[in-house]
Amino acid sequence: MRKLSTLTALLLCACSDGGSPPVAPQYLPQPPSPGTIWSMNYGRPVGAVQMQPGDYFDFPVCAPTPSTDVIPCSVGYVERPYSALTGKLYLTLTYEVTGDSPAFNHKTNANNNCDDGTGAGLSLLIRRYGADVNNDRWFSQPSVQKLTLGTITYKVPLRLDAWTPVFPPGAQVLFDSALASVSTVGFVFGGGCFAAHGAALTSGSARFTVKEITAQ
Repeated sequence: MRKLSTLTALLLCACSDGGSPPVAPQYLPQPPSPGTIWSMNYGRPVGAVQMQPGDYFDFPVCAPTPSTDVIPCSVGYVERPYSALTGKLYLTLTYEVTGDSPAFNHKTNANNNCDDGTGAGLSLLIRRYGADVNNDRWFSQPSVQKLTLGTITYKVPLRLDAWTPVFPPGAQVLFDSALASVSTVGFVFGGGCFAAHGAALTSGSARFTVKEITAQ
């Protein structure tokens, strides 16, 4: 578990120029991938990566666009329906990444220029029903798991100080409401300035397999 820089991974859609935070667009999860319970959302190209029966997917591989150094492919959100988390203490994801010399890249936006050198990572996600769009998604920040080969168990306490909404700061009443009104849980990929703007490979191969996601 690593801590990102203050700006890193808190912004998902835009940076504020002062005053009120920008409003996040309303996004709704897509239907689950065929034969699974998992939805793959906000990747590029849309729908190009699907969870496979057995709960795995392969990261896409693409070269950065020479003029912008931005990768045109990515995996963004991976989520599944879940029940309320009120009274639970932790949300835990166990997963495995296998492959051959994967070179992960998270520069999916030209303005992703606040990288602290830690690279592409994974954060957990809680999405609530019927929320103000600025508070409908919560991310396990400031912690993050660096994308690397191996089997990892990522356990995050269900406390306000371990999570942030799309535009921070969060508030206890909003976090409690999210735990009571869960729509989906899952995980997101990103890095630099953005927690969930996606990640992909520029070379090598990597398969991501979900072993288990549980609340205790």
